[in-house]
Amino acid sequence: MPATTPTVCKTQLGKLLALLRGRASLTQDEAARLIRRKDRNKIVLLEKAQGSITPAELDLLLDGYGVDDDELRELLHRLRDNSSQRGRWTGYRAVYGEAFRKYIDFEEAADLIRVGEVEVVPGLLQTESYTRAMFAGRRGVSVPPTDEMVQSRLARQANLAKDDAPELRFVMSESCVRRRWGGSEVMREQVEHLITRSQLPNVIIQILPFEPREDGAQTALNYRFTLLRIPAPGLAGPLEVAYTELATDLRFDDDKKTVAAYDALWSNVAGIALNAPESRAFLRTIAESYR
Repeated sequence: MPATTPTVCKTQLGKLLALLRGRASLTQDEAARLIRRKDRNKIVLLEKAQGSITPAELDLLLDGYGVDDDELRELLHRLRDNSSQRGRWTGYRAVYGEAFRKYIDFEEAADLIRVGEVEVVPGLLQTESYTRAMFAGRRGVSVPPTDEMVQSRLARQANLAKDDAPELRFVMSESCVRRRWGGSEVMREQVEHLITRSQLPNVIIQILPFEPREDGAQTALNYRFTLLRIPAPGLAGPLEVAYTELATDLRFDDDKKTVAAYDALWSNVAGIALNAPESRAFLRTIAESYR
């Protein structure tokens, strides 16, 4: 089944069309002429998931690409139909900025999410009181109202607790549970919540401690990053995306070399971090320190 989140549908459609064009040995200029366009700009934008296409234009492209598989054609039309954002970002969801809305679409469609985190507990693992303390405590930063941010974050967590929830893997720097947001009670509740979540069958939480391992192995997480895998039917295979969040930039990258580099980084930090049982024991010690 194709994804139903608009951004992911548009991305999968673009990738499949680029693949089919390549199999037909056509240039983007030649593809543009199939839909009676004078230049390749529409094809370029479409394949980059930045443009749209009508059902009639899609059929012209598929005819020109020699696609006679009815199931594949139906899939491509369903992806096109599901690529609209109309009415999706109302109510509490409107607190998300444009760039983060794209991330939410990918998050909702993913079957595997891997998060490397520093300084704060990942949003998908935060308690309500921790989230409130975090947003209420920020100064000099433009953020939406605290109540709306809490509501939107809890809704994200609920979506990922559904029956077909994705596999969730977290490597968290020790700094995530050492930096205080709110008082000791807030932090103890948050750390105990991490312990509870780590016992779910689809969740693995690993802590990367400040101290090196006994064998001397040590590494650091210098910034947060997320790797998402979105299942895709048909020719293109799973869509893998690396997401990084810096002070002034939210970046998505599905370039194979970039994703491979982040995958190697993940393997490195996950390999050196405490394993899941060791991390739970470590978190229990942290929780006790907040009593």
